[in-house]
Amino acid sequence: MKKLITIILVAFSIMSCTKDKSSAYDVEEVFPSSEEMLAQFQKALDAGSSHWEAILNPNAGKTYNLYFQLAKDGKVSSLADLTVKSAKDTKAATYRLEGKATHASLIFSAGTYLDDILHKEGFRNVGADTSYAFESMKGDTLILRGNRFGDELKLISLKAEDVSKYETGMLSNTFGYLSEFFESRRFFYFIAEGNIPVQFIIDPETRSIRVLYVENKQLKFSTTDYAYGIEKIRLKTPLRIGSQIISDLNFDTQKKTFYLQKNQASRYDLLGASLPVIPLHIMLGEEVSPILSMPSPIFIEELPGWSTSFRDVWMEATNKLFSERSFYLLVIAFELNTKANILDLKLYFQRGSSIFLGTFPFSFEKTDAGVYTLKRLPFEAGSIPHANAEFIEPSVAGLIGLFPDKQYTIDYYDAGDNVIGQFKSVDQAELYFTGEFGSYFE
Repeated sequence: MKKLITIILVAFSIMSCTKDKSSAYDVEEVFPSSEEMLAQFQKALDAGSSHWEAILNPNAGKTYNLYFQLAKDGKVSSLADLTVKSAKDTKAATYRLEGKATHASLIFSAGTYLDDILHKEGFRNVGADTSYAFESMKGDTLILRGNRFGDELKLISLKAEDVSKYETGMLSNTFGYLSEFFESRRFFYFIAEGNIPVQFIIDPETRSIRVLYVENKQLKFSTTDYAYGIEKIRLKTPLRIGSQIISDLNFDTQKKTFYLQKNQASRYDLLGASLPVIPLHIMLGEEVSPILSMPSPIFIEELPGWSTSFRDVWMEATNKLFSERSFYLLVIAFELNTKANILDLKLYFQRGSSIFLGTFPFSFEKTDAGVYTLKRLPFEAGSIPHANAEFIEPSVAGLIGLFPDKQYTIDYYDAGDNVIGQFKSVDQAELYFTGEFGSYFE
C-alpha cells in the first residue's frame, strides 16, 4: 500500500513540475487577432486591393463562387455563380467593417447576391450569412465565419489580370462550357493512374459530382458539390481516387474539353462514351437498379436486343399460358439480391382487370468476370407468389427451363435513346435478351 501511495505522489509531483515549467513561457499566437486582421484588411482596401474572389461554404448547403469589389467609400459590387445572369451582371449594395471587443466583422447590407443563396435545413429554406467575423488569415486569403449560421467565407485578393476576367463576364462562360460539353455524350470517364477507368457523373441540377471506379474488385465512389469558376469547376471537397487527390475540373478552351490536372506535367482528359465503363455486374444493386424488366413485345413494348431463339420461347410461353390458363403474360422481371445471391424470376400475368405475380426463386454464383450460374430453389409453403408460379409452371416450363444450371452474363445494351441491360447465355451464343432497369409494378 505504501508503495502505491509513493507512486501516486511521485506522479503528481512530476505533473506539477511540468505545469510550472510550461507556464513560464508565453504562448505565441498562430493567427493574428481579429482586430489585427481588420486593420490589415482596411490597409489592403486603402492600398487599392478592393477586388476579391469569394468562396462561400454554407454550414448546411452547397458551395459557391462569388466576386466582390469593395470600394473605400463602403460600396460593394457582387457577382455569383448561381446562374448565367448572376455570373455576369453585378448587383450593388453597401458594406461596413465593425470592430467589437470580442471580434471584428465584415457586414453586407441587403442587395448583394448573398441574399439569393438559399439552402435546405430540415424543412425550411435558410439564406446565407451576411455578417462575417474575421477568423484567420493566410497569405492573401482571409477566412471569415458567419455570425448567424456559421457559414465559411474565404476572401482571396485578386490580381489585376484575374479582376478583368470577372468584370468581362468570363465566370458566366463556364456555364456554357459545362452544358455544351456534358450534353455531347451520354457518359464520361477518364483513365486514372494504374490504367483504372473512372466513371465521371456531373449533375448541374444539384451542383454535384460523383466518381466511381473499381478497386480490389469492389466498387468505390466519391461525391462532392461544386462551384463554377473561371474556366474551371471547383470541388467543395477534393475527390480521392486511389492515391490521387483532385480539387478542380478545368476547361481547355482550345481543345474544348474538361480535364483534371494530375501534376504540373500531365493531366486526365474527360472522354465521352455511349455506355458506362464500370461493368454492369459490379454496378447492379449499387448504382444501378438490381431489377431488369422485360415487357411483353405484344402487349406493352418491344425491346431491341432479343435473339430469335429467345423470342420463340417467349411466344410459346405466352401462347400456352393463354390457351391453358387464360392468362396474358405481361412482364418478366429478374430481381437480384446481390447481398444474398438470390434471384427472383417474377412473371406478371393478367386475367380481366386483375394482375397476378408468380415468383420462381433461384440462387446464383458470380465469378469475378461477371458470369452468373443459376440454381433453382424450392417453392416456399404459404407464399402466394410461389403458389402462383407453381400453378402456371406447366404452361411456361420452356421459358423457366432456360435458367436452372445455366450460365449468363449481364451487360449494358445501347438501345439508342436509352441504356438497358442484356442477358447473354454462355452456353448458347444464339440466346440473349434485354430488359429495362426497374420494375413496372413496384
